[in-house]
Amino acid sequence: MLTISQAFVVLVIFLLIVQFLKLQKACQQFPPGPTPLPLLGNLVQMNFQLHRDLLMELAKTYGNIYTLWFGWAPVIILNGFQAVKDGMTTHPDDVSGRMVSPFFRAMAKGKGIILASGRSWKQQRRFGIMTLRSLGMGKKGLEYRVQEEASHLVDFFVSLKGISAKKLDAFQFLDPYLQYASLPTSF
Repeated sequence: MLTISQAFVVLVIFLLIVQFLKLQKACQQFPPGPTPLPLLGNLVQMNFQLHRDLLMELAKTYGNIYTLWFGWAPVIILNGFQAVKDGMTTHPDDVSGRMVSPFFRAMAKGKGIILASGRSWKQQRRFGIMTLRSLGMGKKGLEYRVQEEASHLVDFFVSLKGISAKKLDAFQFLDPYLQYASLPTSF
């Protein structure tokens, strides 16, 4: 008869074998690369470090396009100018994605330009650039206005320093101004 600890060990070994088989099946959909381990991927084989020399050695073994697994997430490595050029010109949608962990995906709720990818990223980038250009991005006048406002803000904080000995809460003074300066995109 198995004890509870023996049954637990058997269950863990069974789950690791099932995960390994699932990982092997998933590996068939990607370019070749080192065999990943369940839960850790190729991190153990790389000593939890990612060096240029290691990537170059892997390219000699598996070619200029290969797959590494960081945990459960596959990362396709394009090594060399020609591989990157071919990837960006012939398959731009396939190589333009970002690896986003489930935690960050849940936090962002599909919004924000930093964690976005694909169509959403293109729309948000277009909106951001249009908005910044309408505000004067790339023009000398904007730089001068920002510097002028910053100098007024510094003068304001210097004048408050002598008045109060308590800590200065910048948001107390800036909040009325920041609510008008915020962009309509939500993060």
